[in-house]
Amino acid sequence: MAIAKTDADAHILVIVDTQSTIKNAQQGKDPVVYLVDDDPTDDSGQGSLNLVTHISASAKVTWKPTAINNDDSVELTAFDDKGPENFFSTPPAPEAADEDHAWTGIVGDLPTGSKAAYGFYFSINGQGKFYFDPELEMKTKPTET
Repeated sequence: MAIAKTDADAHILVIVDTQSTIKNAQQGKDPVVYLVDDDPTDDSGQGSLNLVTHISASAKVTWKPTAINNDDSVELTAFDDKGPENFFSTPPAPEAADEDHAWTGIVGDLPTGSKAAYGFYFSINGQGKFYFDPELEMKTKPTET
């Protein structure tokens, strides 16, 4: 399975344990979400809800949601920009006519080390309002040799 069908610079796969997330919501607990990306640098939190993805200035980033059980559908429903202001030059939005429900955004031309706190609301089978909030961090531009 491809992470996403877009030409993004960074792809983030949002894997939701739907049954555990629904059960946790009934008990007032957090959703069960695992995040992985295709960035070859050492990201922290790979495979957890606390993923920090390293990106370059002006990078296109795509988030693709999927259910771990393949029986349920997961859709991102809203983006929550926690700052800093103008981290995204184009805020994340749904990909037009994308059956995978991927969202794509473009980060601004910001200095190395800049971090964005953000979150996404999502639904399971068109129901509920669940939330997760990882980070993006601007990485050092590779040196040319």
